[in-house]
Amino acid sequence: MIIVVHGYGGSRNTLIHLSSTLAAQGAVVFNLEVAMVEPFLPAIEQVSCAVRFARATAATYGGDTSRIILVGGSGGAAASAVVGLAGDDFEGDCLVVEGSSLPDAIVGHEGPYDWAIRVYDPQRFDPAVLAIDNPDLLDAMTATGLPIMLSTGMSPTDEIDTAVERIQKSGVPLAVMQCTSIYPCPPELVGINLIPTFRKRYDCAVGLSDHSATIYPGLAAATLGIEVLEVHLTLSRGMFGPD
Repeated sequence: MIIVVHGYGGSRNTLIHLSSTLAAQGAVVFNLEVAMVEPFLPAIEQVSCAVRFARATAATYGGDTSRIILVGGSGGAAASAVVGLAGDDFEGDCLVVEGSSLPDAIVGHEGPYDWAIRVYDPQRFDPAVLAIDNPDLLDAMTATGLPIMLSTGMSPTDEIDTAVERIQKSGVPLAVMQCTSIYPCPPELVGINLIPTFRKRYDCAVGLSDHSATIYPGLAAATLGIEVLEVHLTLSRGMFGPD
């Protein structure tokens, strides 16, 4: 039995395609609607209660009570990780009070990871734009010694300055990526003009995180001598996501 948990700013409709795909493969799927608002404790409690409810009712739907799996994205991945680590400590006013609220497995995407474990052996880090003002996360990444592609979308110059200084002090390879967080991004807002500005200001490799859905910004950026080009793409128009 699979419990699907949406992320911050989303709803159960956000992952309806994923839920339908899993169900089509024979899985029993609960697609949750949770209160994904700060400080996120209600969401954690709701996910915890959902595990207990699923375990109590799985047999009714033909599911396996010994295989309760949480699948979460973004904030849903974070809430699922907390439930997996803490279990009963985060239960709220559950409809079902018997049984364990600990899941048997967790699948998280765009969620928290332990950079120290590195079980998936990454070659570099490409943190999301919201990580740029998270010094603890930046320190955890630089401690690995791996290169960092620093995305600058939605970030004011002072935040970029602080993050770049912190990373450069560590000595790890750095590329500062021009990024406009609009999906898809219209040509006039791609910000190609900022690439030489970043190179001069930070004296490091530069690149473009391209959300335009065309090849042209990448070609233009290449003429400016970028070292890195990141292109967003989609494998299916039926999948959730802004790209």
